[in-house]
Amino acid sequence: MRKLLTIGWILLLSMVMVSGPGSANAEDSGVLSRAHGRMADALKQGDADALASCYTQDASLSFPLRPDIQGRAEIKRQMSYVIGLGIRSFHIIEDDIFVGADVAIQGGTCIFYNETGQEINRSRFYTVWHRVDGRWLIYRDFVV
Repeated sequence: MRKLLTIGWILLLSMVMVSGPGSANAEDSGVLSRAHGRMADALKQGDADALASCYTQDASLSFPLRPDIQGRAEIKRQMSYVIGLGIRSFHIIEDDIFVGADVAIQGGTCIFYNETGQEINRSRFYTVWHRVDGRWLIYRDFVV
């Protein structure tokens, strides 16, 4: 498993390097914060369709010790489950970001809250974003 993860990261970094010049600055964080804003609005409204639309059609969502959730339809099902748990907002604490021409990698901590603002969950994450038709969408979402 460790070998597969290492190979995956090598491939991911290779993909970023060929996507064009990248950077890591405050402007990069702003690019993804707009995408997070779309997700926050959808979560607040309890809209699983809108949440799933923040992912590419071939996206995957990975949690420890669980099979990957593949594709937008399955991700929508997962988002319906999350909404059913009463989660209505989140806060991102960004540790790392790299933005290339059409690929971005972001890592940090995501804190989830219910309707009353009570913290429900705190998870580390790494997300691979892909720009599709000018819009940043999640391609791979790893909860670690």
